[in-house]
Amino acid sequence: MTPEVPRQKDLPITAKTLLEVNQEDEAQINLRLWQEAKERKQGELTLVILCSDARLNSIWIMGGNILVASVSNIAANGETEPFKYLIRHKGVGRVVVVGHYDGKKLEENGVIAGCGGVDARQQITNEDQPPADELTAFISRIQPDSLKQTVAIVKQVSRLAGDKPVYGIAVDHLTLMAAPIAQSIVNERKERAIIYPQIIDNEGELGQIPALEEGSLTTEFLEIIEKNTQLTTARLMADPGFAERQKVQNPRAVVLSTSPIPIGLRYPPLFGCPNTAFVVRLPIEKLTEIASSPRVKIRAKDLKQAITQLYYPIKHAIYANEGQSFFDTKTLIIETSSLEESKRIAQQLIADPLIQEWIKQRGGKIIVTEVKSGKTEKAEDFDVSGRF
Repeated sequence: MTPEVPRQKDLPITAKTLLEVNQEDEAQINLRLWQEAKERKQGELTLVILCSDARLNSIWIMGGNILVASVSNIAANGETEPFKYLIRHKGVGRVVVVGHYDGKKLEENGVIAGCGGVDARQQITNEDQPPADELTAFISRIQPDSLKQTVAIVKQVSRLAGDKPVYGIAVDHLTLMAAPIAQSIVNERKERAIIYPQIIDNEGELGQIPALEEGSLTTEFLEIIEKNTQLTTARLMADPGFAERQKVQNPRAVVLSTSPIPIGLRYPPLFGCPNTAFVVRLPIEKLTEIASSPRVKIRAKDLKQAITQLYYPIKHAIYANEGQSFFDTKTLIIETSSLEESKRIAQQLIADPLIQEWIKQRGGKIIVTEVKSGKTEKAEDFDVSGRF
């Protein structure tokens, strides 16, 4: 009798599991196809810039296309400049910026809300107080609604993208259905033109998602939207309970990673589905361009900004009751190209009182890994006993 394949929630998240899952056929095939596309330098990869919200999944949003690189930060608000090498890489042909909202709230109340970072930004505005900590300061730089935020990031990326198209979409995180809201392309005169519904610039609630008309979209953008619609429609028919499970963000893991390859491609049984990992992308600075032995470093200010964003899920996890956001979030995975670097970051984190409280109160654990070209070469459960 063939044993039942464990469901994602049944697989333990340990250093051993990460190593094993990354070596399985599905992950290895994903990585081979991804690396081949990158090395051909024909623009086959799509760079997706999105919120760290665990309910978003770049592969699913892109209609099942696995040739995706991803950059995720709270409300997609991380600085774009540190990722310019990725935006300009010849293997990347286009950039898609993803904003998100709760479709049920929009339907019932006419309110475009649901992104935790944007919602927190609105609260800061309402309180009209100076930032109390670094996380609040980070959130205060977010636009006051997700549509404005998406358009703002599209404009930022456009300044770095050369002649590559940059698209902006609004995604209902309950269904992962996407609507086109911004398009930035270089025309025949080598001039960049950015279009989006001007109503987005208005103050107040819009009551609906003001999508661009199909006739204004490039063929490529239209295909992205069509593939998303097809996959989303089929999934909702096959899995009627999907939207209900997406109401609460409750991943088992928070991930700090330098890898641009989506975590779902590298660990499909663990993180291939939405709502399984809250990922913060840590930028790296390339010191050499030698493919056989690239030298990179992590800048202190980039690490500080990334760690600041980890406070959001960790703080919620500490105080969450069953059924609330981040109740099951009990693992922090640190991925860099050096196990020693990952350990150094872990050591820095456990000196923080908030991380210490999460470990003590919620049984939080840390896994440190060495990941190169998407392959997890080393992984260890980081021993926190006696360190604080």
